[in-house]
Amino acid sequence: TAYEAVMKPVEGTILTVIREIAAACETEANKDSDIVATLLTGIAVGYTTLERTPSLLPILKEAGVVDAGGQGLIYFLEGMVEGLAHEKEIALSDYRERMAPVAQDKVTRQDIKLEFQYCTEVLIKGLEMSTEDIKDHLRPLGDSMLVVGDEELVKVHIHSNHPGKVLETCLQWGQLSDIKINNMLEEVHEHISNWETIGLPNIAKPKKLGLVAVGIGEGIIEVLKSLGVDIVVEGGQTMNPSTEDLLNACNEVNAESVIIFPNNSNIIMAAQQVVELCDKQVVVVPTKSIMQAITALIAYDPEGDTEEIATAMIDEMQQVKYAEVTHAVRDSSINGLSIKDGDIIGILGGEITVTSSDPEDVLLKLLEQMVDDDSSLITFFFGDEISEDEASKVNDTIVERYSDCDVEYHFGGQPHYSYLVSVE
Repeated sequence: TAYEAVMKPVEGTILTVIREIAAACETEANKDSDIVATLLTGIAVGYTTLERTPSLLPILKEAGVVDAGGQGLIYFLEGMVEGLAHEKEIALSDYRERMAPVAQDKVTRQDIKLEFQYCTEVLIKGLEMSTEDIKDHLRPLGDSMLVVGDEELVKVHIHSNHPGKVLETCLQWGQLSDIKINNMLEEVHEHISNWETIGLPNIAKPKKLGLVAVGIGEGIIEVLKSLGVDIVVEGGQTMNPSTEDLLNACNEVNAESVIIFPNNSNIIMAAQQVVELCDKQVVVVPTKSIMQAITALIAYDPEGDTEEIATAMIDEMQQVKYAEVTHAVRDSSINGLSIKDGDIIGILGGEITVTSSDPEDVLLKLLEQMVDDDSSLITFFFGDEISEDEASKVNDTIVERYSDCDVEYHFGGQPHYSYLVSVE
C-alpha cells in the first residue's frame, strides 16, 4: 500500500486523502454504482478530507494551506470524471443530490481541533524595548510566536487561547496598534458550513492585496509567512526562479493585487516582467536581500493604495544595512582583497568587503563596518551549515561588543550562506 511504501507515513498528507478516497470508492462500488458515481463519491470525500489536513499537520495550519499533493490527486480524479461524463454524455448534476449526504456526514465541527484557537497580531510602539524580554513573557501564552522589530517598534504574532492576556502583556512595553485577532477555529467552521452539496468548497472572495516573496531555507520561509507573505517561491543567489515561476505564484494568490519581493538583484528583472504579463495589478518592491524584505514587511500596513503601500515599503527597506557571509567560488582580486576559491567572504550591500577562513570572523568584521552611533538593532539568520551552538556563541560575542544594540538571531536554514545579517 501507499503507507507501506513510505518510511515514515505522516497524516495530513496525500496519504490521508487517498486512503479516505479509496475507502469511499470501495463502498460505493459495492453498491453496484457506475464508475462516475463511484469517482464522484471519492472526490466528495476527498475534498472534505483535504480540508482537514491543516488540523492534522501543523506546518499546513501555520501556512494556511491544504496539502498540495492531496489537492493534485483530487484534480486528477475530477479530470477523469469530466472526461467520462463527456464521453458518456452524462449530466453531472444528476449525481449531486445523491452525493450530498457524503459531504455532510464526513466532516463536522467536532472533527476540527486546534491547540491554540486565536491568531493574535499587534504592533507595539515604545521606547528602549527588548524583543528578547517580550518573547520571554509571551512564550508561556502560546506557539507560532514571532517577535521582531527594534527599540521603538515591535511586531508580535502568536497563536494563543488568551488573546487578552497577550495584549495585556504587550501593554507593558508601550502603546498598541494594528491589533488583529482571528478565531481560527471559527474560520474553519464557517468554511465547512459554506460547502456546496457535493462537498466542493466555495471559492473564497479575493482579498485586496497579496504578497509573494523569493526565499529559501526552512526558517526564512517561516518568518516570511508569519509576516504576511502568501506564497514563498523557493530561490536565492544560487537558484533563481524564472519569470514563469513568479507569474504562477501571483496567479495563485487569491488577491486583486500582488506585491513581489525578489530578494536578490538577479531576480528583480524577472519580477518586473511579471508586471506586464499578469492580469492582476503587480508591483515590485526591489529588495536585494531577505533582510530588506523583512524590514519592509514589519512596517507593512495593508490599508491604502497598492502603489502607496509599495512606496512605503521601499522607504523602509532603504533604512536597513544588510550583508551576507558565504564561500568564494573562484580565485579573484576585488577591492584590494586577494580571494581564493573556498575562502569565506563577506558581502556588504552587494560588494565584497571582508575575507577570512572563518565565517564567524567574517560576520564580526562585517558588523564593524555596519554598526554606527545611530544603530539600535542587529539581526542575523544562520544557515544550514551553522550549528545552534555556533550561532549562540557568536550571538554572545555580538551582544558583548554592541551593548547599546538589541541583538536577535534566528535559524534561517538557508544553503550556501552561513549568515545573513542586518543593522538598523
